[in-house]
Amino acid sequence: MAEMTNASQALYGPEGVIFYQLDLSVVLQFGINELKAKLCWNEDGEEKQTPARVVYDNEVTIADG
Repeated sequence: MAEMTNASQALYGPEGVIFYQLDLSVVLQFGINELKAKLCWNEDGEEKQTPARVVYDNEVTIADG
């Protein structure tokens, strides 16, 4: 995430609290055997990207209806 430091924008919230905003996209690449991800954002008019880690949760179940 250090790569994104220059792309973040400092803003002021309620009561003068400072927070940072970063507009980014999560890009998912679906392959035959794997799923890859990366984060993309614009910095000084240039698109930047960095790899992201896909984390699986084996405990999740899907219920019908």
